[in-house]
Amino acid sequence: MRFWPWVRERIWEKAYELHAGDFQRSHGENPTTPTRRELREDGYFHRAKLIVLREVSREMRGRTSRDDEDLLGRVKTRMTWHEMKKRWD
Repeated sequence: MRFWPWVRERIWEKAYELHAGDFQRSHGENPTTPTRRELREDGYFHRAKLIVLREVSREMRGRTSRDDEDLLGRVKTRMTWHEMKKRWD
């Protein structure tokens, strides 16, 4: 399977999930199914795209969220880029 078709499908699935979560929090009932156009207009598609592309990027690199947390911790301790790179290598 090619890369983009399955990524696009994951983005739409995530957009529907985000909409359903927001709808349930604000209405407290089962969500109505929005159209793809509504998901785009309300920003759910964009948010989902960012989330899914981040997940796919991690999967492709073989890294976990734990690795990203470690990297963030190093950044917070004000390590330089070269010091971080040495630790990763």
